[in-house]
Amino acid sequence: MTDLSSAGQVVDLLGARVHWADFGGPAEPEALCVMVHGLGGATVNWESLVGHLTDRLRCVALDLVGFGRTEPGDRRGGVLENTELLAAFVEHVRAGDLPLLLVGNSMGGLITARYAVTAPEGLAGVVLLDPALPPPRPVPGPGALAAAGVYAVPAVGAAFSGARRRLRTPEQSVLDTLRLCTTEPRAIAPEVIERHVDLAQVRLEHPELDRYYSDAARSVFGLLARRDDADAVYAAIPVPVLLVHGTHDRLVPFASARRAARLNPGWRFRPAGGRGHLPMIEEPRWLATQLRTWWDDIRG
Repeated sequence: MTDLSSAGQVVDLLGARVHWADFGGPAEPEALCVMVHGLGGATVNWESLVGHLTDRLRCVALDLVGFGRTEPGDRRGGVLENTELLAAFVEHVRAGDLPLLLVGNSMGGLITARYAVTAPEGLAGVVLLDPALPPPRPVPGPGALAAAGVYAVPAVGAAFSGARRRLRTPEQSVLDTLRLCTTEPRAIAPEVIERHVDLAQVRLEHPELDRYYSDAARSVFGLLARRDDADAVYAAIPVPVLLVHGTHDRLVPFASARRAARLNPGWRFRPAGGRGHLPMIEEPRWLATQLRTWWDDIRG
């Protein structure tokens, strides 16, 4: 594979060449904030949000295996494998006894929850942004069933991902994603869209990465299909949780978030009114206010 990691920093972890971004922070940060993107995401997803946090927190983010600029090596792109990668990354970036704050979006929320349950030492809190959650009903809707069917067979899922990449320009692909994942894509800053297009252009040259999207999607669907097990993972998070979820999320229904909040009454639940799946891009200032207020409260 030719080099993907022309931006940010790179570290070899568990056989992968992991691209990550250090967004900085104050001389004496209150916590290390590690941000974990979702399916199809990357470190660029966080660039709108971190400017509202780095006056108090040191913020970093990684590209999971199969996404962004990370070179997978011999690793796979499933949730369990990327949870292991997140653990290795946290160990790489942690210093001293600085509290750890994890922020996960979509698939990254599920990965963050699994990490919190298995490696809670030093963890101060978890922020779930439109996380991958079990469906609100025991039997998922037809859209979810159709998507799960596509990715159930690895070759079919990879071919589907590849077709999307070949038939759309980077600009079209980014706008397609934003139309699906947000409610007002035209309101997103042009420079944010441009950064995502730049990454899409880089990935266009790497068709070998298509199978990792399929791996990850198949893993997410499989874990969420075991509804009770997925509920148990979220319920076992041993630290305070802030759940933020767009009321108009087309990918993870808002009803799933209401159900999760009902099952976990100790969590703080903040609906993002009128917004979709990516609150860190759609409403970064509002989201930062919610996060900072919650962080102040749990710190006492």
